[in-house]
Amino acid sequence: MRFSVFASFVLMSMGLIGCGGGGGNAVDPTVPVQGNVQLDGKPLPEGEITFAVDGKPPQIAAITNGAYSGKAMAGQNKVSVAVYKTETDSMTNQPTKTNTLPARFNTQSTLKATVAESGANQFDFQVQSK
Repeated sequence: MRFSVFASFVLMSMGLIGCGGGGGNAVDPTVPVQGNVQLDGKPLPEGEITFAVDGKPPQIAAITNGAYSGKAMAGQNKVSVAVYKTETDSMTNQPTKTNTLPARFNTQSTLKATVAESGANQFDFQVQSK
């Protein structure tokens, strides 16, 4: 009986200690961003936009009818845009996604956005299919 009471006390204590809001584990805050993406001078029908700060998880937002709204880390962000085409792999018969935009807009992107901790954070981008 004494052991079970002691074990319960230890487990409860560990749970309380582990659930604290310790300063070292704070998640980096994100702030709202929004804007428009044009492909070849027209609103991009559908795609994804990614905001990335070195060493932090990237933030991805959907683009629909040229507009996006999402979150990003405050500071200097590398921005990339992707437009996917889904095909079926002939070997595995599984769907695969292929980005149809040139690498200069995604894997080798030079697009940037300086995201402020507060304010509008409106960023518009122009991309080309070729």
